[in-house]
Amino acid sequence: MNRVRDKRFPDTPCAVINQKARGVCQFSWVCEGKKRIHDMAVYARARRVAEDVYLKNVGDVTRGAKFYHANYVSPSWGRVFKRTTVIGDHIFYKG
Repeated sequence: MNRVRDKRFPDTPCAVINQKARGVCQFSWVCEGKKRIHDMAVYARARRVAEDVYLKNVGDVTRGAKFYHANYVSPSWGRVFKRTTVIGDHIFYKG
């Protein structure tokens, strides 16, 4: 939702999720074709969390982040933006 509110990004959640920048997907699973649901319990929980965020039932746990990556990679842009938090295996940044 932080990206939806930012003019540099598309203005709907679906458009943000499916956005490509210079031919690269913003969310790797979109380009990798991993859209099949393998665990319905995990999917149901993720859907509830997404709905709560969309409906503003929860606050921004990323503290304004618009970028993130897994902790096992080290993208060059990670040194440019301000780190806001770590959630699980992901590091979040403002930018």
